[in-house]
Amino acid sequence: MQHKSALIKINSRLTLLWYVKVGEHLKTLRMQQLPQLMDVKPIIVQRWVNGKLAVPNQELHKIKTIALSPYRKQTRKKNIDVEKYLPDEARIRAKFAWKTMIFDQMNIHAKRRFCEKLKKCHR
Repeated sequence: MQHKSALIKINSRLTLLWYVKVGEHLKTLRMQQLPQLMDVKPIIVQRWVNGKLAVPNQELHKIKTIALSPYRKQTRKKNIDVEKYLPDEARIRAKFAWKTMIFDQMNIHAKRRFCEKLKKCHR
């Protein structure tokens, strides 16, 4: 049980960091805005970022919506149960390490095209 909760924390932490990174590039979301946007205390956001607490699925969905399309109308979406699809810790870390590394190596135009396509995928 502890192993499963550790995997959930890692997955939610890296997902949160990924959306913040894309949001900062698109200038739609900053790390300092998260406490106000999510209506939580700053210490909770720090615990999410440090991996001490798992980010709830609803909060991750809000962050994704804000980061990718700030003017989009909020609609209810079915939350996917993360526990069913979690691989082991090494795969989660490798997946987000590759995502981050590739995103960092893109030039400005490639990042812009990538983010536009990412927005279209999540509509």
